[in-house]
Amino acid sequence: MVVRSIPLRRQLGQDLRPALLVLLGAVGLVLAIACGNMAGLMLGRATARAREMAIRAALGAGEDA
Repeated sequence: MVVRSIPLRRQLGQDLRPALLVLLGAVGLVLAIACGNMAGLMLGRATARAREMAIRAALGAGEDA
């Protein structure tokens, strides 16, 4: 009779590794979408305020006013 010793971490982690990699990819994709969405919103807001900033600069207002 041969007794083989397998570490518990390897025995439990073998079946979960592909699922965890898919989950990691999905989380990364959601994070990338969220970052792109925030960048678009900030760009739209800056574009909308461009006229206001031009008027303020023409009147001599500082950037922190």
